Amino acid sequence: MVEILAILLVLVLGIGVMLGLAVAIGALSSLLRGWVLSILWGWFMVPTFGLPELGVVPAIGMMFTITFLFQYSKISSDISAARSKPKKSPGPKNASTESAAILEEAVRIEKERKQEEKEVKMKFVSLLVNLFVGPFFSLFFGWIIHMFM
Repeated sequence: MVEILAILLVLVLGIGVMLGLAVAIGALSSLLRGWVLSILWGWFMVPTFGLPELGVVPAIGMMFTITFLFQYSKISSDISAARSKPKKSPGPKNASTESAAILEEAVRIEKERKQEEKEVKMKFVSLLVNLFVGPFFSLFFGWIIHMFM
């Protein structure tokens, strides 16, 4: 009984740490993006359209609003892409080649698992780049354009 409670405690703590990490990354990313948006807003929107300055907190709110408005189109395109994936044909049914088919299937499953693992790592790296490096690229290129105004 004690072993089960210890395992549950470790599981709950692990989930808590992961959620805390996700919240911290989200908060830092939101602050960074809000700060970049407020600077870009001041460089382009204020002089061009005579709009008031935009602080970091309203910029974060604006980003969440825009994300909310355009999230549906991303979700529907992801669903369409998932539906269009080709379906795999079943393996051979001949009894004499059944062991070879089982071995081939095991090799295929292992390759797919490794490929999925690689894709998850690439998606994670892409997410971190998008969350933290992307805003600095926007700020850099915005600064270059701002120099010509």
